[in-house]
Amino acid sequence: MKIGILVAIALVLAGSTACVQVSAQAQTARIVVVVDGDNIASNQILFDYAISMEFGEIESLARSYPTDMIPYAKLIPKLPSPLKDWTADEPTGVNIDAMGLKYAFAQRTYHKTGGEDKVSVVIWDTVNQTSGPWGGWWLGYCYETPDT
Repeated sequence: MKIGILVAIALVLAGSTACVQVSAQAQTARIVVVVDGDNIASNQILFDYAISMEFGEIESLARSYPTDMIPYAKLIPKLPSPLKDWTADEPTGVNIDAMGLKYAFAQRTYHKTGGEDKVSVVIWDTVNQTSGPWGGWWLGYCYETPDT
């Protein structure tokens, strides 16, 4: 059984709006990975962080929990290590089990050494549910940034 993983990279330049429309195939993704940046000089760093992740290991982990959420403590080690010339905050996460919805996420923020550049990576386990904080991904979403 293949586990769907959706990787959303928010490509946003200062003073612009970026909108993403997700394909119908991505609507069935169990794992959602969001990589976004703030004050980044180039969008390339977002791709670099995404490429550094071990998606096969995340997929294997999801197979170990076919009908339950992956505990956030197991997702945290799947977050990428800081890239060269970057540091990272301590990772955080949460398991949510409320009103019949179960999901978990792990998040870490990375900082460019000597700069204001910041990248955030979030791994969400949706447990294949269609409602929750990720609900509506396939409807599309927009990021808007102020002029700088």
